[in-house]
Amino acid sequence: MTPSQLEQAVLSFVQLRTGGDSSVTLNTLIFDELQIDGLDAYTFMEDFMNEFDVDMSGYDPERYAIS
Repeated sequence: MTPSQLEQAVLSFVQLRTGGDSSVTLNTLIFDELQIDGLDAYTFMEDFMNEFDVDMSGYDPERYAIS
């Protein structure tokens, strides 16, 4: 399956924001496999929200990836 333009944009975003050292696919578990947590996870999600214009008003970082 070829990723759509949006999927490719998300993959590129993740690759860029995580240092580009690891291979990122549609199956990558961003916070687990790329070991993003704490302030890095919070910043990642904030950047993602801004980049892709996502309404994250219901997102509670304490409940998900932020520890």
